Amino acid sequence: MSAFVFVLLAALLCWIGVLAFRWWATSRAEAMSFGEYTASGELNSRVSRRAFRKSYMRSEGPLFGTVLLGSTFLAAITLPILLAMFNFVWRSVWENSGKPPLLELGELPHLLILTIVMVAALFAIAWLCMLWYHTNRPPKLRTEIARLNSEASEA
Repeated sequence: MSAFVFVLLAALLCWIGVLAFRWWATSRAEAMSFGEYTASGELNSRVSRRAFRKSYMRSEGPLFGTVLLGSTFLAAITLPILLAMFNFVWRSVWENSGKPPLLELGELPHLLILTIVMVAALFAIAWLCMLWYHTNRPPKLRTEIARLNSEASEA
């Protein structure tokens, strides 16, 4: 493996470490926030700590960074498979037709079309991941506190 791959793996591990620390820090902040919101009267005293914790982690956790990390892993798994499929189809057309594929004058057309396909695949992966994130966007903490207060007053 080259040094470049090791640098990429080190950067990926650092990214995972930062996200893990941010989830842990969010958990710690929730522990302090519950008492502060209850003491200030913003949070109904009948709201359970478990319900507040779940709402706090959902609204304040680093979900966007986690989705970006997931899309990176998805791309890292999908692109080599897509590359192998593209090269298989390209070679099959070459061998089965008995002549070079359309516009094949060397490696340039192959590399150009391959680059376009890979960029399109990366855009599709990013679009799908961001579509999922925006469809399941975490609510604001104020909205969650209002919802918890209304649920506690109904019960």
